Amino acid sequence: TIMQGSCNDVLEFEVKPGEPRVKLQRGPKSYCYGPLIEALEMCTTSRQERGHESSDVEDESDGLDAFLDGCEEDGFGDSDGESDKQDCFYAGTMESDDLAVVKSTDSGVEREIAALQILESKLLEAKSILSKNPLSGICDKEGAMSDEDWYCSILVRSELHTLTFYSGLCKAVLRRMRKEEFRSIGDIDSRHIENTADVFLAIRHGSM
Repeated sequence: TIMQGSCNDVLEFEVKPGEPRVKLQRGPKSYCYGPLIEALEMCTTSRQERGHESSDVEDESDGLDAFLDGCEEDGFGDSDGESDKQDCFYAGTMESDDLAVVKSTDSGVEREIAALQILESKLLEAKSILSKNPLSGICDKEGAMSDEDWYCSILVRSELHTLTFYSGLCKAVLRRMRKEEFRSIGDIDSRHIENTADVFLAIRHGSM
């Protein structure tokens, strides 16, 4: 499949050797929350340990589906440009029962912060390696460039975009968990990142 450089592109990212690759897709929270959680699990527990916790994960997944559905019904969807501009989620505006909140102990918060740091590091390392590809800086097709090289350049730039998106998402969640001040840039990727970071805290930590 030829990548088009859009949010429909999927990057199969190896978080942990020997584990299935995580399909990273940038875009609204309905696209990127699930892959973020899947990648984080690989940074905290082994597959066998995750198997023992499968029922807990399924319970949280069911809560997530209900919560995201509620977001769509209450006007927090990302399906069109107008809603995108107004898509601003604050956990305090929702009932706690609807959030399917999973409260965390201090040690659980510390483990999740460590996992986010590990994942962010892996994403930035992959981005650094990929950015050295000569095709990464090509934005316009040059006369002598083959179609194959042009499509490869689109793929490379799309993958860099996705790595930047998810490393930014890790950073946004970390800022909230550390209670650091931040200012959103306001572009469409930033809005998706900030919305997803809010959802992450609401579901996993009760907005702390």
